[in-house]
Amino acid sequence: MFREIVEAMKRGHTTPASIAREIGVDPERVRDAILIMVREGIIIEEGEGCEKSEKCFLCPLAGSCKEITMKSFRLKRGD
Repeated sequence: MFREIVEAMKRGHTTPASIAREIGVDPERVRDAILIMVREGIIIEEGEGCEKSEKCFLCPLAGSCKEITMKSFRLKRGD
């Protein structure tokens, strides 16, 4: 599942909910896997909300992200 999460993140998914939908896994399992990956230094927690980027069109919350608070994550540089 870790590889699937990384691949989903490379496609622009940054929240556990959007990653879970993309790979067809329960969101709680994705959150648990992400926490392990953060501890291992594979991904970085961005904090709450997100910066606008060229990948916003992939986000299911595009246009409302400043109104909704959620944790987002990104891959470490070079991954």
